[in-house]
Amino acid sequence: MKNNINHSLFDLIKSLNMSEKGYFKKFASRYGKKEDSNEYIKIFDLFDKMDKYDDRIIKNIQKKKSNYSLIKSYLYHQILKSLRSYNTTYKSPLNDIQENIMNIQILIEKKLNAQAKELIEYTKIKAYESENFSSIIILLTKEEFIQYQDNLGKFSYQEILKLRQESKSIMNILQQEEELSELLFKMETIFYKVNNKEKNTQEILESASHITKNKLLQNPKDLTQKGQILAYSTLIYSAILNNNDQEVLYYLKIKNQILSNRLKPFNTYYTHAYLVNTNNLIFTLLNTGQVQEVQKYISDLKQMTLGISYLEDYRKYILTKSQIIYLMIKKADHITTIEIEEAEMLVLKNMNNLHDIDYQTCIYYLSILFYSVNKIERSLYWLQKIIFETQSNNKELNTYCRLIIAYLYYDLNYQSLVESSLRSVSYYIKKENIESKFFKEVTSISKNALLAEREKQVEALNLAYPQMEILYHQTQEQSLSIYSDFNLLIWYKSKINKTSYLNEYQKYPLNNISHSIEKYWNFISL
Repeated sequence: MKNNINHSLFDLIKSLNMSEKGYFKKFASRYGKKEDSNEYIKIFDLFDKMDKYDDRIIKNIQKKKSNYSLIKSYLYHQILKSLRSYNTTYKSPLNDIQENIMNIQILIEKKLNAQAKELIEYTKIKAYESENFSSIIILLTKEEFIQYQDNLGKFSYQEILKLRQESKSIMNILQQEEELSELLFKMETIFYKVNNKEKNTQEILESASHITKNKLLQNPKDLTQKGQILAYSTLIYSAILNNNDQEVLYYLKIKNQILSNRLKPFNTYYTHAYLVNTNNLIFTLLNTGQVQEVQKYISDLKQMTLGISYLEDYRKYILTKSQIIYLMIKKADHITTIEIEEAEMLVLKNMNNLHDIDYQTCIYYLSILFYSVNKIERSLYWLQKIIFETQSNNKELNTYCRLIIAYLYYDLNYQSLVESSLRSVSYYIKKENIESKFFKEVTSISKNALLAEREKQVEALNLAYPQMEILYHQTQEQSLSIYSDFNLLIWYKSKINKTSYLNEYQKYPLNNISHSIEKYWNFISL
């Protein structure tokens, strides 16, 4: 870290939330000399004020402070110490166990073995409750050391034998969990090979089938809770590979229940796993058309509050994404402006990464939702945000948003803006060397339909509809999903029938709409 200490210090400080920064300043003033703590806080504030790492500011500090190397190193470690102290507010069983293990070692070194033995027994109970088997091994090792140190007839042969048997039993559990972890890793590898369309898919699938025959996967309920999580994660991947949606849902629900039982007392590992699994469960339910059941899981996400900042950020992130996609599906039945505005507030509060593909997808969907309830100006706002602010690498999405804007200007009767928007589409296609047959043909059809003289507009729309219908049916491009989410065929139908876009949309079967809610979307970190 010596060579990168400046960058490391910058990254560490920028990772802190407001309350952690405030706590550090109190911590620094409490545990250091006043003149020293002031120096550390000055350096801290300089780093904190930098929007991005600036080497010139660092060099300027180095010139002014001869002991800068010592200050930055000390500052880095003081921040970590303050975080350890700060996070005791959210103590997990693991924190308590680790503290007790350190206390046990101190007692052993002081030869206060009776006290150490008492604390070992208490800590083992806590470790068994939380299935913290690696800590139990450490505790058993310390207990064995006490037996060795006090080997003056204080411990019977049966007591020594019992301890050895307990150690052996725990080692077997750890080996079992290690084997399950290896099975999951192998299944994940197979999943990604199939997903990337590697050769010999049949051979790969056969190897997946071989994994599921492992005896540990035959009755997961007999395993530890961590073992069950590993086993069901492996079986979920297997069910996906076999395209068995109902089996996927079955295993996801079991896994969700196991994880929800592990949320109290608070545990960062199980909490993160619960959030990921809930995310996967929601999108699998949406993918299989079980829309109403999704409300329960979204409600659970809304009611949670997590003390650890990165987990709370992640909870808000998947809540926002889930709510948007849920409304995209629900609009085939019924949605209200209030629901969409609430989802918009979630986006504004919880999603701010302009370059993130999920963010871009969410605001694209948000624009469609607003259009569906005839809030065209709000729809335009979010479409323009994709074009002008996200700097999206998704050229198809950027092109299609430009095209939709032309249609929205047509709805608003801004004819000059329709023309300039269509020119923008043509220019962007040429500038970015986009080879899409769909885009080229739909742009041509759009120009004929949208730029027709007022008295010929109805005729132009009627001529465009069958051309658009043929185009939609013939297009086999992978990115067809974005064209289906805002379906221009439905738009033309609404104009010809003089109804709303939503009214025509609701006549279409659900499984023909919202193709970009991909199967097992974001199915990661099982």
